[in-house]
Amino acid sequence: GSLGPTASEATGYAELIQHLQGKQSLDDALEQTKIATRQLARRQMKWFRRFEHVHWVDGSLSVDAQIEAVIARQSVR
Repeated sequence: GSLGPTASEATGYAELIQHLQGKQSLDDALEQTKIATRQLARRQMKWFRRFEHVHWVDGSLSVDAQIEAVIARQSVR
C-alpha cells in the first residue's frame, strides 16, 4: 500500500522511499535523514523559545537526574 500524506512527510520516510525506489543510495538517504532531523530540531527549538515559561531539562543528565530536577523545580513553586 501507499503511505498517507502525513506519513510520507515524516522525517526519514521520504528519504527511505527515495532509496527503495532506487533514486539514491542508502548512505545518501541516511545522510539526508540526519540533515532533515537536525533542521527539524532547530525549527522546534525556535518555536519553543517563544514560550517564556518553558523550563529546559539538561538532556545530557541521566533520566533519574532529569526526573529529580523536574521534581525539585515543582517543589520550589
